Amino acid sequence: SDWVQGRIEEGGGKISPAALKLLVGLVGADLWVMGSEIDKLLAYGSGQVITEDNVKQLTCYAREANIFALVDAILEGRRSQAQQLLHRLLRDGASPSYILAMITRQLRLIVIAKDLGRKKSQPGIPDTLEAVSSYSLDKAAKQARAFTLERIKEAYHKLLETDVAIKTGKYEGDLALDLLVVELGQA
Repeated sequence: SDWVQGRIEEGGGKISPAALKLLVGLVGADLWVMGSEIDKLLAYGSGQVITEDNVKQLTCYAREANIFALVDAILEGRRSQAQQLLHRLLRDGASPSYILAMITRQLRLIVIAKDLGRKKSQPGIPDTLEAVSSYSLDKAAKQARAFTLERIKEAYHKLLETDVAIKTGKYEGDLALDLLVVELGQA
């Protein structure tokens, strides 16, 4: 967090201690992403102290990046890292339903990217992807190359089971997500 504080001060800005803690928690150790988020916050704040609200409004990209990292860790069977990322997202205020929806969304994008990758002639991006950021699409394409369709289908099925378990009250959201990470890490 000293590096982040220094970078903000170099840019002529100031940040509250609570906002600094939140920013570091959301972005994590990726300095490239952190630099981008700092630049965005400095441009938005124009000389004012950066607040927690500013960080929450402007760093959805960082939370999305953590979702990508979580999906990578889950699909690669890195349970410990997946659980750390999951707990960070929960601690930073993401609801279990949001996390589950974002993991499901990312898996859906991976399946679409995998399908597009199998087709030799790609007529263009399907209408359903027009609202998706290029960062999300690029990340999904990389993940699609890294994982088999069977692995992705298995994860998708487990997500459905987890969603049902939460909605029927079988498990609380936090516990259901922890169990999901453990189950997917064993496969």
